[in-house]
Amino acid sequence: MERVVGCGAWRMTWRIVCRMIWGLWLSLGLMACTHTTPTRPSLHFLAWSQDRTTTKRLCVLPFLGRTNMPGIATQVRQSVAGHLSVKHFTDIELSDIDARLTTVGNGWRNFAPQELGRAIGCDALLYGEVTDADRLYLALYSQLTVAAEIRLVDVATGRPLVQESYATKFREASVPLSPLSIVPDVVKTWMNLSETQMKRAIDDLGRNLASRVPDLPVLPTVAPGQGVLASTTPTLPPLTSTPEHAATTAPPTLTPQPQPLPIVDVATLSVPVPLSGTTTGKSSLPSSRPASRDQYRLQVAAFRTYDDAQRVVRLLRDNGYPAMIAQMGESATTWNQVVLGPFPSRAAALKVGIAIRKIAPLSPEVIPRLGR
Repeated sequence: MERVVGCGAWRMTWRIVCRMIWGLWLSLGLMACTHTTPTRPSLHFLAWSQDRTTTKRLCVLPFLGRTNMPGIATQVRQSVAGHLSVKHFTDIELSDIDARLTTVGNGWRNFAPQELGRAIGCDALLYGEVTDADRLYLALYSQLTVAAEIRLVDVATGRPLVQESYATKFREASVPLSPLSIVPDVVKTWMNLSETQMKRAIDDLGRNLASRVPDLPVLPTVAPGQGVLASTTPTLPPLTSTPEHAATTAPPTLTPQPQPLPIVDVATLSVPVPLSGTTTGKSSLPSSRPASRDQYRLQVAAFRTYDDAQRVVRLLRDNGYPAMIAQMGESATTWNQVVLGPFPSRAAALKVGIAIRKIAPLSPEVIPRLGR
């Protein structure tokens, strides 16, 4: 009788322990489920990406490491650079960047972004730092963590374009249903800390960090003598491996190829798309009727997505400019143009464009009048 009571008490105790462990694992699992939203490009990045007077050579600099794991910073840098290579930037080989940094000297991290960018021939510098790389093992629970942060800087102005951070965490937990399953469960959680899992974590970290850098838009250009838009990518000069500070030969000279925002005739603009929600501003919206032959419009920007255009319209309306969105092109190649007007003269349109440049990093363009 005592043996039966003792066995029953042991089983009850084991069930209580299992339920407590299940509750702990469930809490850890809920903590691991984090929702990340796509990064919206800032106005500074939008203005920088649409300025095609310079090329967009992106240099991924060597990452710093604040961890005790040797080589982790180099691996994260390679992963980020690999995932950025699918975007429309002119990426430069990491070995070429390292060779140019060698000529600059070991103190290149103390250089200002403008000076360093000119020295190695880049238009944007990507700084990175691995902030955490850790393995946690508690027999029935293990966690692999790799975290880093990046900062994309415009070489021309020294202004940050993107500043993001991300942490990858691989968790493994097991609840033994009997004493015989304890050993297999312990081995299972230990495998979560293997080198193979570390490589997976680094790749996941690099992919998520690269996804937080918006891609460059492919701006349309008006074909000579034609009224249709042709989507083209500017031809960039080849990048040689000769550093700018080398004593033998001079660095390659970049020939700027200005490509302004798409300018179209007012008659080709479709009916302006109204902005959803309540509008604010000091003036009412202009009529959507076509402008007369002595009137001008001001194109502030052009975007592939309606949301980006809507953000600029809200900014302009908050500052008293009655902007509107005009869509142009087919459904697959629609451009959302932020326009103002009509204006009685080009001088009046240019005056408003200069005022807009003071409140936002935009490049307004005057749309030629009809019949010109």
